[in-house]
Amino acid sequence: MVLVLLAVLLIPTHAFAYTFSVKVVNKTGERLWLGGYVEIDAKGGGFAWCKTSTPGLENNENALYINCDATVKKWQRAITVTYSCDYPEVDLRKVRYPKSKKWYDRDYPAKNGDRYTILVKKKDC
Repeated sequence: MVLVLLAVLLIPTHAFAYTFSVKVVNKTGERLWLGGYVEIDAKGGGFAWCKTSTPGLENNENALYINCDATVKKWQRAITVTYSCDYPEVDLRKVRYPKSKKWYDRDYPAKNGDRYTILVKKKDC
């Protein structure tokens, strides 16, 4: 019994963490400037963010926000992306996705290669 307890206590806590990515695709027809991070809201509470090093995207290009950490794999989440359609750091807007409902489905990342894909369209500008 003591050995089982020690084994559980010695397992690193990050072993239980879940990591996913967020891919933002520019479908505006113009250049899109991205904020340096996306915000991740979990329905049960909790907030995180992850970074990218891609500041600007031409039409049909994409940026990948990697190493987004979560403690639970199947959780309803919403992603908030900060971007500008006009000029870098001018008229920055924060848009929450998914736009059609309040949260992504619990199994969305598992069905999509541990990645949320967000299309920024012309009408979003």
